[in-house]
Amino acid sequence: RWTWAHVVIVRDGRNVRAYVDGRAEPDLETTVDAGLADACEQFFFGGRTDGENGWEGRLDEIALFDRALSAAEIAELFGR
Repeated sequence: RWTWAHVVIVRDGRNVRAYVDGRAEPDLETTVDAGLADACEQFFFGGRTDGENGWEGRLDEIALFDRALSAAEIAELFGR
């Protein structure tokens, strides 16, 4: 709490993995339903579409990529 964290979420097909401060978090790996994986048309950061359970904190420098980043690319982004 009260510290910044560099968080990256990578979806490669149905596989989803989280990286925190440049390192993969094995406990934060999952797969998504095939229909859900292709259904994303909108992204919401810091909240939900229904206005419930809003994010308590700050978001800075959000970036979306059109491909899955490699672990090396994520580590390089964290190092900047």
